[in-house]
Amino acid sequence: MPAFGMALQRGDVDALAKELADDAEFLSDGGGIVSAVPQPLHGGALIAKTLIGFTRTIDWTRLALRAVTINGLPGGVLYDRADGTVIQTLAMQLDTQGRIASIYVMRNPHKLAHLQPPH
Repeated sequence: MPAFGMALQRGDVDALAKELADDAEFLSDGGGIVSAVPQPLHGGALIAKTLIGFTRTIDWTRLALRAVTINGLPGGVLYDRADGTVIQTLAMQLDTQGRIASIYVMRNPHKLAHLQPPH
């Protein structure tokens, strides 16, 4: 989903919302250990605004994203460039029009411990 990533990097709420289904859902799990959205979010516009808000607080020079498949869904692993620590995974389920219908974010470090740093 190159357009999704570009919209995030640019901080473009409208472009990001176009990539999301109107009835999209966002779920995240921090395991009570790291920050995560505490309740599911519903609606492409709300999710776009929320994600852009998060991206504005991140130092992207420290992070890298590797495209992967997660549980059969397109997604990515976000990790710290300095030490390879995995920060989170993100998986996206698409609707029949190719828009993002669901976003699943895993931030719980216990559930990410099995992931290897990039080579």
